[in-house]
Amino acid sequence: MRRLLLFFALCSLTGLWPGCIVVATTFDKIPAGVYRGVFYLDGRLSERREPDMIAANFNLEEVPQAELPVNFEVSYAADSSLRVVFLNGDERVEASRVEFQRLITSAKDSITIYFPLNDSYITGYHESGTIEGEFVDESRANYRIPFAAFYGVPYRFTDLSKAVSTDLTGRWATTFSVEDSTASYPAVAEFTQDGNSLSGTFLTPTGDFRYLQGTIQGERFYLSTFDGGHVFLFAGKVLPDSSLLGIFRSGSHYQTIWSARRDPDAALPDATRETEVTTLGKVDIEYYDAESGRKQRLSDLPDADGKYKLVTIMGSWCPNCRDEAVFLDSLRQLPRYSDRIAVVGMAYERFRDTARAVQAVARFRKSLDIGFPIYVAGFDDKAEATASLGFLREVKSFPTLLLLDPQQRIIYTHTGFTGPATSEYGAFAKTFTAELDKLTAL
Repeated sequence: MRRLLLFFALCSLTGLWPGCIVVATTFDKIPAGVYRGVFYLDGRLSERREPDMIAANFNLEEVPQAELPVNFEVSYAADSSLRVVFLNGDERVEASRVEFQRLITSAKDSITIYFPLNDSYITGYHESGTIEGEFVDESRANYRIPFAAFYGVPYRFTDLSKAVSTDLTGRWATTFSVEDSTASYPAVAEFTQDGNSLSGTFLTPTGDFRYLQGTIQGERFYLSTFDGGHVFLFAGKVLPDSSLLGIFRSGSHYQTIWSARRDPDAALPDATRETEVTTLGKVDIEYYDAESGRKQRLSDLPDADGKYKLVTIMGSWCPNCRDEAVFLDSLRQLPRYSDRIAVVGMAYERFRDTARAVQAVARFRKSLDIGFPIYVAGFDDKAEATASLGFLREVKSFPTLLLLDPQQRIIYTHTGFTGPATSEYGAFAKTFTAELDKLTAL
């Protein structure tokens, strides 16, 4: 890899002549520091605007539906190894590895950034502090989003500071798909605002959207996140009656409208009543055991005989499943549970190829340092999961948590997961642990 000598000019246009500070820094690969990355959801990278023009052209009268910005930092360790970390509010998502290659045919340098929990990566050419390429998710068929990143650009959506007359801090009763009542679903938005800075999340009956970061400018606001696999954009406006109207985009494949009204008491349906069990007797789950190379059953699970079983119906691709797995693993390690409770994951993966599904689960466990076993139980489809389980009326969410007694009868269910990005996480952890103690008579 050639050595890149970058002369980066930080200029502020003051007076009649630009005043500039020129910094000459030598890097082995790409410059260390902050970057502004942009996912172009409409698939048109060629129409992107240069970073120094975004602030001037930022149209606060229209919600930008096609550009989803994120921030990440590049740093070098003492051994010259490269670290790339994406920033979402309080969350840090570190790339699992970064590869460089000198392309002789084009005389360009390429970079590929891989993510630990997903079959996904960002790849592109880099030159003079700019990366141009695409985000690729190999767990989806032909799923690519044009991507570019610009060195030394610290803001996310804009560096403007337009006066705001509204503080969005608090809870909001929210409805998604407001234009289609047959497909609408409730949610609760939580926002924290500090001047033009805005952060928060949306809680839904199946989980939350984790760490969102953005800005409010005038009556318009924008939030985004990228966790290595999921690309979420929320944009909206404050209406004259103080309610909110916005658009939500998930990558390049999905978008919907949402509305919200301030409600400090906004709440979701009881997660312990959302999943209906169709039998009172013993239940079992079939899964693939990579070690033996054949299918096994939950009733034959090693070291679980006579124990209560916490079974999470999940997927390695699911961000809320990630949060729940970390929570369950911490719970499992409490001394009072070690002899009474077994935790096991049943994964429904995005690959019908069993070998690839097993690899995804193994990567998931290793990346999160999960100590309980997770087995491949099927394909990522709620209808197929319902059919394969047989004892649930409907699998409404990944994750869905089941508590089985020593006779393997379901005595408790919990749909979705309220993660650490929400204000409810601490209360949930306390309530769930108390309920677990009661049900298992500990």
